[in-house]
Amino acid sequence: MKKKTIYESADLLYHLLIVWSKLNIKLEDIAKELYNRKK
Repeated sequence: MKKKTIYESADLLYHLLIVWSKLNIKLEDIAKELYNRKK
């Protein structure tokens, strides 16, 4: 189960990074959004 979850997570992250790259979104932008949500 753990190995499969790691495998699927890698795919998910890869595709997210591709989308973020095309939209010029940085990891910092996501981090800021998450920080603002917990205020």
